[in-house]
Amino acid sequence: MSIQFLVTGSINMDLVVATDHLPKTGETTTALQFSTLFGGKGANQAVALGRLRGENGPSIYMAGKIGPDDWGIQCKKNLIEQGIDCSYVGISQASTGIALIEVDSTGNNRIIVVPGANQTMDTTWTKPCLDTLLTEQPMIALFQFEVPRETVAYCAQRIHKAGGIVIVDPAPPDTIGDQWATSIDYLTPNQRETEALTGHYPDSPEAVDRAARVLLSKGIKNVIIKAGASGAWLITHDYTLYCPAFPVSVVDTTAAGDSFNAGFAWALGEHKSLPEALRYACAVGSLSTTSMGAQKAMPDANSVEALLQAWPKIASRQL
Repeated sequence: MSIQFLVTGSINMDLVVATDHLPKTGETTTALQFSTLFGGKGANQAVALGRLRGENGPSIYMAGKIGPDDWGIQCKKNLIEQGIDCSYVGISQASTGIALIEVDSTGNNRIIVVPGANQTMDTTWTKPCLDTLLTEQPMIALFQFEVPRETVAYCAQRIHKAGGIVIVDPAPPDTIGDQWATSIDYLTPNQRETEALTGHYPDSPEAVDRAARVLLSKGIKNVIIKAGASGAWLITHDYTLYCPAFPVSVVDTTAAGDSFNAGFAWALGEHKSLPEALRYACAVGSLSTTSMGAQKAMPDANSVEALLQAWPKIASRQL
């Protein structure tokens, strides 16, 4: 049976400054380049799915809010051009969300988000979306924490109850209530987010296990810890999988986590096993770091398959 994807989350315009190094407090430095790019963790994940799907494939829906401004118009137009169904992208009286991004010469970044319209996406907006979509094909749903937490919790619970797969990216990190943690099939924090959620920084297999057990104890079914150049771990109640990152020339790590999540969701939609899905997600995330920007750098399915074939020995393994 065909599956559908729903991404519920933020839609931003990214204001990106490229610099030789990230300035210290009180330091003034000259930028190498400035650009405006489409972003927002929700929109990023939707576009990444669209790139992997290509011209034909399952429906990808975006649920979000933009402002009544030119940036919002551009963001929605871009999503439509990427093949995303924007029937559930609404217009708020607040301005379109903005992300201020600094990127240094090694690809490291710092990001400040101005939520704007994203914070107006309440449950009254998402309810009609779910009322319609949950009567159709099975669903894989992706969420992030750049929209109100109560909206994420409401949607996750409804989709879980309807038999869908719920993937939550807790970025920026925030409390996950016990009443809806059991609705999460996959929680996908990076290392800093894992530390904020559990008090454990996952920089070793033992620390990864300690942190993951804290999250699993809440009732979350699976935890995926994204560790950038160190790869990723997928921890279930019964076993742990590990996949290293693919060796690529890193230019900009912005939205690598979003690309990873989309890759993992896409692989699940293709009915890949968990080891295959983790490997596929690592490949998508790695490729997204090889170009500047968030959505512009996201790979298509052919590029991902080429990387997978070029590095057949890089695979997920059970620990």
